Amino acid sequence: MEEASELTIYAVQARYPGDHVVDFDEYREAAATAEKVVRWAEEHVKRFSDNQ
Repeated sequence: MEEASELTIYAVQARYPGDHVVDFDEYREAAATAEKVVRWAEEHVKRFSDNQ
């Protein structure tokens, strides 16, 4: 899932705060990406657990 890499900047910002301010549009886009990543992960976990 390539989109997950787009969220790395937010992990770095949380760990090392700086001058970058996230505006509402950026927040919405990041939140939507995070939701897609979570759905992708849930599908893969379910698929794996169904095969066990």
